[in-house]
Amino acid sequence: MDNSQSQDLTARHELGTTLELARIILEFASDLDDLTREICREIVERHRYDSLALYLSRQDGLRLAHGARLSENLREREALALAAQSAARAQSLTTRIGNAWRVAVPIEDGATTLGVLIAASTGPDTDAHRALALCKSLARLIALGIQNAELRKRQLE
Repeated sequence: MDNSQSQDLTARHELGTTLELARIILEFASDLDDLTREICREIVERHRYDSLALYLSRQDGLRLAHGARLSENLREREALALAAQSAARAQSLTTRIGNAWRVAVPIEDGATTLGVLIAASTGPDTDAHRALALCKSLARLIALGIQNAELRKRQLE
């Protein structure tokens, strides 16, 4: 497979992720817990990241909404520290140690940080640059899902 075919396959794979997240957002729009769980599950399974966590902003700070495979490779305390740093700076962060990498991307709706998406991998078979680009793209979609779920919750109340 040449480089052009590989890039085409990757682009289709990422488009599939985007479409699947859109479906999840529609299906789980009324339950933020289910929404965050399904978003994390889909990204981890499709892209084979070792860890993924979704933190949401609350009045008292960031709180873990869902973490897929948070373990010895990425402990929750470390993920929270990275999320807090990303949210405070309102910018994406990438850290590397050998083949391992961690990516933190703020989930924003204009001027407000709704949360932070953290992805991590320890293997050489995943690309931190591609993960960063994908997470930035997905963060925009996730922001819409979070806003939609919060609006539906208010309507029900």
